[in-house]
Amino acid sequence: MKKKNKKRKLNWKRVFKVLIILIIIIGIIYYLINLRIKRIIINGTTNIKDVEIIEKANIKDYPNIKDINLNNLENTIKNIALVNDVSSKINIWGHLIINIDEAMPLYYDLNNYLVLDNGKRIENNYSFLGLPTLVNEVPTKIEEEFISKLKKVDKNILLKVNEITYSPSISKDNIVIDDTRFIFNMNDGNMAYVNTLNLEKFNNYDKILDTTINTMGSKTKGVFHFDTATNRITFASFESLEEEMEVDEDGNKN
Repeated sequence: MKKKNKKRKLNWKRVFKVLIILIIIIGIIYYLINLRIKRIIINGTTNIKDVEIIEKANIKDYPNIKDINLNNLENTIKNIALVNDVSSKINIWGHLIINIDEAMPLYYDLNNYLVLDNGKRIENNYSFLGLPTLVNEVPTKIEEEFISKLKKVDKNILLKVNEITYSPSISKDNIVIDDTRFIFNMNDGNMAYVNTLNLEKFNNYDKILDTTINTMGSKTKGVFHFDTATNRITFASFESLEEEMEVDEDGNKN
């Protein structure tokens, strides 16, 4: 006896759900294809103006996202002198987010080029007031080491420096004792001897200056030695270089 074939009923609920999902997917694809950049968000910049980045990347007209190649955009922005690195993304709301790793200007060299914390030299097309000037030549390897340490100095401390002079320590017999020593001529009238080994100690300049003023008076100017082998920093006034004072790295008088 033959079995009767049962007719399968069409599951309209399932069909309806599939159709809804397809419509949503098609809608999302259509939305993304026709989505234009609605907002440009630039993070990490201090010295670079947003308009410079937008014009360089050719996105001032807020183009359609399908016309933007993020890799090309990032490589274009990297050509801006003060940009170390860049990353970017576009979210579903049409926001183009650009994250910039900006190079920090450190000082001007003899040729009025701006020296950055990544070692690059760029033409002085920016206005950076207050940066010190390196007034003489420095051997390449020593300057590279100097830059790597100087970028760890607080920017507000660095702005207190007027001029930097490369000044190796030499004995009476013309023997080089320390070929990594520099002189910082400060805006407040003081001088500081600093070598690359102890350059991070210079971050404590304000604390040590306060200790000096409290001990010897605000009008006393002289020479600080941050190039010592210990954690003590010495100070000698210009009037009497024989009369020295010692403080530690935290500015406490010894």
